[in-house]
Amino acid sequence: MTAAGVADVCVFAVSARDLAEEMRRLQNHAAVVIDLDLKDAPAFDLIGRARAHSPTMGVLALDLAEGADRTLRALRSGATGVVGAMATRQEMLDALRAVAAGRRFVQASSLTSLIDQISGQASEPSHEDLSNREYQTLCLLARGMRLVDVADELSISVKTASTYRARLLDKLQLRTNADLIHYALMNGVGVTGAAARLRGGPPTERQ
Repeated sequence: MTAAGVADVCVFAVSARDLAEEMRRLQNHAAVVIDLDLKDAPAFDLIGRARAHSPTMGVLALDLAEGADRTLRALRSGATGVVGAMATRQEMLDALRAVAAGRRFVQASSLTSLIDQISGQASEPSHEDLSNREYQTLCLLARGMRLVDVADELSISVKTASTYRARLLDKLQLRTNADLIHYALMNGVGVTGAAARLRGGPPTERQ
């Protein structure tokens, strides 16, 4: 089938679960689009698995939150292109054609944010050094999730989720969940652009 009158673009939609179960068939497709906010699978892990199963296939990451840290992590995980919520229909088509042809594509707005972040990186501990699972745990904790909910979301044990939290505190040199939430807000991790612009003191830690 074709996409809205564009003869050279064929679009097929599947859930993350279907995609994970049918990795062996990915070599039949020129490109796959993966939403970074998938609810039924960790997106960064899925990007890596897709690339591992089909190294020549293009992987386009859809980042509706348009966070520079997410763009960089998607690229590090194996994405060959990234587009955000503000992408026009033409930009989306250009991105699909580029990654399907083996080229890289980063939307202009995402590229600008990415350059700004890289240019402004300091020597203090950075969430860019976190593993994908540690980063995902940080994003979920930043949303106010309990460890049991984080474990359920990532399909891991509560003990493992607790281990990831401990690693986060150690690597980022923080002490409490409130510190993690404040760090996430100040650095735009796992939150919307509007929330990332909030400024103020860290929230009070609940006993």
